Amino acid sequence: MLKKHLLNLKIKQILFRVAVTIVIIMGVGFFTNYAILNKIDQNSNHQIKTVMPTNFDLLKIQLDVVQIQQWLSDISATRAAKGFDDGYDEAKKAYDDANKIIDKLIKRFEGNDTTMVSNLKQFKKDLSDYYRVGKVMAAAYIKGGPELGNPEMAKLDPYAEKLAERIDKWVAQYKGKTKGIALSINHDLNKMINISTIFSVIIALFTLGAFFITSKILSSIDDVKSYLHKIKTLDFSSKMEVEGKNEIAEIATYIN
Repeated sequence: MLKKHLLNLKIKQILFRVAVTIVIIMGVGFFTNYAILNKIDQNSNHQIKTVMPTNFDLLKIQLDVVQIQQWLSDISATRAAKGFDDGYDEAKKAYDDANKIIDKLIKRFEGNDTTMVSNLKQFKKDLSDYYRVGKVMAAAYIKGGPELGNPEMAKLDPYAEKLAERIDKWVAQYKGKTKGIALSINHDLNKMINISTIFSVIIALFTLGAFFITSKILSSIDDVKSYLHKIKTLDFSSKMEVEGKNEIAEIATYIN
């Protein structure tokens, strides 16, 4: 039944159907991969413009917080001795740098993450308190040594722990986001490669199938050539038999 149906198809019909099918398969593959590429592009832009810069900024704030305490502790230990009295200046540089980065982050998240903006503003306030208490501690050590400084250090520790806990949480969160987006991009790339491979195999198999069918139909040309050779020798003793209703069968009818 299938063979009869195929033999009834015109060669033009076969070629047209093959061409249309291949175009449809390629179109579906193109739009599928385009959707995946668009998702990859969005993830990449988010990674480059937001996640990674935020991660680096948070790491810099984390370092600034440590440096504030380190420099104030240094000047406390040296009691601002000549040549070892730059602790206040260096601590202020770290404090100003941290504030500058926090303001940049607040601006980055305004309009799309109100919770993060609120948390950053609170962090900025806590950082100010931390810096203020740190300076009081350093002044106490310089003035009266451990006897005056140790009580002030005890007041500074809770601020330091509070800031460290929050910044560590943010850094871990954005490291996780960076890794998550990277894994998503890798997954989508593999998905696109698999889809492209599948569609390529389908097109190849369909093309081979069409070639096989067309070859079967065109094989009837050998019968036409053989019959024409008989006519050439003026042998009209038989009729030409070609199955189907395609162009080859029509030629056979005309010859008969």
